[in-house]
Amino acid sequence: MRFKFCPKCGERLTLKPMGDDGDTPFCEKCGKPWFDMFSSAVITLVVNEYGEAALLKQNYMSEKYMVLVSGFIKPGETAEETARREVHEEIGIELTDNRLVGTYWFAKKDMMMIGFIARAKKAELRLSGEVDEARWVPVEDAINLVHPEGSVSYALLDEYLKRSVSEKFVEDIREIKWFENSGTPTEKYLLVRSVYDAYDNWNAKYLSVWEPQIYFLEELAEKIIGDDTIDDIFETVSAALDSDIWREWQLFRERAGLNEENTLDEEIADMAKRDLCWAAVEKALNITGFFTELLDIYRGGYFPCGWDGEYPNGRAAVM
Repeated sequence: MRFKFCPKCGERLTLKPMGDDGDTPFCEKCGKPWFDMFSSAVITLVVNEYGEAALLKQNYMSEKYMVLVSGFIKPGETAEETARREVHEEIGIELTDNRLVGTYWFAKKDMMMIGFIARAKKAELRLSGEVDEARWVPVEDAINLVHPEGSVSYALLDEYLKRSVSEKFVEDIREIKWFENSGTPTEKYLLVRSVYDAYDNWNAKYLSVWEPQIYFLEELAEKIIGDDTIDDIFETVSAALDSDIWREWQLFRERAGLNEENTLDEEIADMAKRDLCWAAVEKALNITGFFTELLDIYRGGYFPCGWDGEYPNGRAAVM
């Protein structure tokens, strides 16, 4: 909303240059600028432990599409407090977790929407008078019941589905016996027994194969899922696997009697996490590629440290 009259004294406003903000409505009597104002509201995707989203039908908003819980921020409230209050008021649910996802400009109503993804235990939905209908719907189905792509509801559901891919990926690879067979001769791979040999002599060959694959995958992922989702996948996978990979690598060193200086240990752990993060990105894109192949090597209990021959021919060099 752009002011024409001073909300304090009623004087007609003039335009006055205000630095980077340019010409701004200004009250000469009060000596005060009045910047454009807009409403702020929250919108919350509530998901239960079964992967179901709480969808509402509010006929005054739309008789065709379902919506997520939303509401205006009251003076004195934080956005987080508003989200919890609105969820409780509209569907009678208490949140167990609530995470800020991002902000969205709702041009149709000149409104800033602050988006959350929240967790709650599945329970019967108790509706307020503003809600005509509400039910739990699997998230995969819910995204087809709300306003289409471009709406905030769609964006939040899409974000949840993208994030859930990395969480499911982590659950799936938690069972991997990291480095269990490292050091064991294999016909399938070229065995490299020395950490320094693996890093000094094979890493350059590995990177010559790895880099073109990563450039291609990164460019594709940026177009389809975006940088923010890529970053989220990396954060989720790295944080979840960091201690496991480090612990199992140290145990492998003990089993193998590797008494070499361990200055490369962190490099080795970072390489493993990097490979797994990009494998998770391939999973998010629903494709199989170079990093899916590396994931299979990790599943086999080895650590890929290079490539023997010209990729995709030849074979992986492993520790």
